[in-house]
Amino acid sequence: MIQDLRHALRLIRKSPGAAIIAVLTVAIGVGANTAIFSVIRAVLLKPLPYADADRVVALAESWPNLNGPRPISKLNYRDWAEQNTVFELMAAVRWWTVTLSAGGEPVYLAGSLVSPSYFQVFGLHAALGRTFAAGDEQPGHADVVVLSHRLWTSQFGSDPGVVGRTVRLDGDVCTVIGVMPAGTSVDFYAPALFRPLTFDVIPLRSDHELSAVAKLKRGVTLEQARTEMNAIGDRLANTYPESNKGYGVVVQPFRRPVGLDTEASLYLLFAAVGVVLLMGCVNLANLALVRGAGRARELAIRAALGAGRWRLVRQLMAEHLMIAVGGGVCGVIVGFGVLSIIKAALPTTGLRAAFPPDTTIAMDGPVWLFALTLSVLSGVLFGLAPAAAVTRLSIIEVIKGSGGIVGSAGHRQGGVGRILVAVDVALAFVLLTGAALLIQGLFVLTHRIDSGYDSANILTAKLPIAATRFPSGEALNRYLDRIASQVQSLPGIRDVAFADTVPTQGTPIGRLFQIAGRPAPAYGSRPVAGFKVVSPSYFHALTLRLIEGRMLSDNDRSGSPLAIVINETMRRTYFQDVPPIGQRLLMKRVTIDQNDFGPDVAWTVVGVIADEGVSPFGDRDAEPAMYATREQNPTRYQTLVMRTTVEPARVAASVRAAVAAVDRNQALAEIAALDQLEAGDVAPDRVRAALLTAFATIAVALAAMGLYGVIAYTVAQRTHELGIRAALGASRASLLRLVMRQGITMVAVGLGAGFAAALSVTPVLKNFLFGVESSDPGTMFAAAGILGGVALVASYVPAYRATTVEPLVALKTE
Repeated sequence: MIQDLRHALRLIRKSPGAAIIAVLTVAIGVGANTAIFSVIRAVLLKPLPYADADRVVALAESWPNLNGPRPISKLNYRDWAEQNTVFELMAAVRWWTVTLSAGGEPVYLAGSLVSPSYFQVFGLHAALGRTFAAGDEQPGHADVVVLSHRLWTSQFGSDPGVVGRTVRLDGDVCTVIGVMPAGTSVDFYAPALFRPLTFDVIPLRSDHELSAVAKLKRGVTLEQARTEMNAIGDRLANTYPESNKGYGVVVQPFRRPVGLDTEASLYLLFAAVGVVLLMGCVNLANLALVRGAGRARELAIRAALGAGRWRLVRQLMAEHLMIAVGGGVCGVIVGFGVLSIIKAALPTTGLRAAFPPDTTIAMDGPVWLFALTLSVLSGVLFGLAPAAAVTRLSIIEVIKGSGGIVGSAGHRQGGVGRILVAVDVALAFVLLTGAALLIQGLFVLTHRIDSGYDSANILTAKLPIAATRFPSGEALNRYLDRIASQVQSLPGIRDVAFADTVPTQGTPIGRLFQIAGRPAPAYGSRPVAGFKVVSPSYFHALTLRLIEGRMLSDNDRSGSPLAIVINETMRRTYFQDVPPIGQRLLMKRVTIDQNDFGPDVAWTVVGVIADEGVSPFGDRDAEPAMYATREQNPTRYQTLVMRTTVEPARVAASVRAAVAAVDRNQALAEIAALDQLEAGDVAPDRVRAALLTAFATIAVALAAMGLYGVIAYTVAQRTHELGIRAALGASRASLLRLVMRQGITMVAVGLGAGFAAALSVTPVLKNFLFGVESSDPGTMFAAAGILGGVALVASYVPAYRATTVEPLVALKTE
């Protein structure tokens, strides 16, 4: 083996150009695969940070008028907990935001309110102190908090004496009782801290705001749990038809903490880089055939002198494996670069985050082993078959041939090469089509997001306000007016508005409503639409387009008739046959503490506006939405929306100072230009499209290289024939057509196979596409045109060179 390796090294030194190309080809394929595998391993394959993961389930409700899992009613959750016999433990969870004051600048955080049993469901224990115990959720005893490891590090300097310290959460004094270990984020949103969930106020059964987790009893299957919980849901629907008719229970395995389509995206990209590596192996196999053809006489002489076939194969494989391992080492370097780009591009915060921010992605020992294994397998894949083919040739025929492979042997080698090129073209076409579809869908999605408003020079900032800070909506609005006045006075600020969520995130809540004068279903079966609370200046600040009626105005205040503006999708969905202006919608009016919904009140539709962007979830289409003023429907969830006359980043510090001048304890979070938020909203889509485009570009280049190599090899084998044709009067144009016809045939066969493969593969992209079909013929023909053009150039270059050889020189080559 040492002798074979030395001989392989000498051969590589003789033709360093071909060796460098081979090493780089392996490096690109292995590097891309290693980078994507690193992400997959960290996000999808590492063991979950809790015990008995197969027994942990997520619970939700199904609603009669919306698809997918939905929030749970508090009272329904209580009944589930009391009546079920399939769960060992069960815990309620509520998303929660809070302002933390721990001696420095106030910090806005996202956390969770959880039942004391929450940590027991996952078998998690605190790294410092303890988690919640029975009784911590009782009113008067819930002033305790558990910190995540990330928050402990960032805000408390990893102080081991933090347990027992007091902090202020929305003004409430709470005691830190524990710190969780690092890497124990079980939820995609990775809460920064936890407080006990209390039931101190008796809620309405129609108040849906919880999610839940549970652990199955040993021996209980998921289907058994679903059967019993469905029975409980049916009983509740019969007992409380007004609130529960049509509502059900959803029981599903607890998901890994990843983004909406992260898992599918990673496997899609892994398949793409696998295709790139396969194409690299196909090209290198072609190269091995050509190099083997050049050494056929040498190998025949060795065989005649007694070398066995396995001995010859081993000698050839030594060269291939040396190239493959060298490519694998370089591939790790390429992988580091690709992984750095991916990590920098993928968002880890916000609704479109790919995974929690504390996820560790690194190229560690197992990833190195993966890269080495992949490179060795690549060497075997592209080297073994050509080596076996070369050693199978007739010794007498090769020795008689005065050098390279002639006659039927040469035709066999060329035939294999042509088949491999057709495979290359087919694979490249599939990748190129997929990339083109994703790019087209990204353009459509980007247009949808900002189609309802002008996003230029818009600055946004969340303004978190404690639930107990203001006793009434009037007091809250006076406070907001002071902030608006202070910010409005700043240089560079043109408009100041408030909304309960930023434009890119659609509407924060759904509201059940009934159109007055129409048959009234049970309350729980009413239609639902998004409900957004804004200041009247919001429409002008965003330049939202009015379709009919009027916008909300400063006259729509407390004490005035309740006014609603709806979007175009809501008009199209619920008012197809009647004019919406003047219609009355019956809905609950939510008070500032969000606990007492009260009776139905009538809201009058006064205007219709264009759709404001799209939802960040699901199919990313515009959803029915209603708008009310913050004066008529006060809410503590507030976001400042400001249109500036300068670059938004230039006034961010001034806005923060202006808010602090009104209240130095007021946190201001997530200050960002609307353009940045839009970029973050489509970041996963952009990364997916960019990576697949990069892989498709590499695939096209590999296909062109493979085609060029086969044509060049064919020309070298047919030099004597071409010389005879030229001597007999064949023109350069006819010789060019003769040589190129072979390349065109290979490309045509490859494109035909590629079309068939694309039609069966591209439906996988359906969930990633927006406004474009996965079998879009225009996109496929465009991809075929690009690939065909590149292939023609790759065929033309060696064909043209063949026509420039003088006939006498060509005749002497035989």
